[in-house]
Amino acid sequence: MPEESCEWGLPHARRSLESFSPEETVRAARTAAEFLDEGWDGDRALEGQARALLAAGLRMAGDLAGALKETVAAVKVYEAIGQRGEAAKALLAAARVA
Repeated sequence: MPEESCEWGLPHARRSLESFSPEETVRAARTAAEFLDEGWDGDRALEGQARALLAAGLRMAGDLAGALKETVAAVKVYEAIGQRGEAAKALLAAARVA
């Protein structure tokens, strides 16, 4: 089920972000992230992507505190799995929010 949610949720969140629909971005990214809990043993990068998209949607919606929280969560995920480039991108996004 988590893979199916991500297969639909993450691309939908990206399209919503590109069409400037923060509410839909937040809804789709949050739904995907909920399926990627700590007990899930699949690709952790999906959680980082979901958190980064959620942060972008929250930022667009004006929830800067929520955007920073999700960005920090994305950075932690990326650092934990050794994706330093993605962690750096998330840190840059946090800097833009701050």
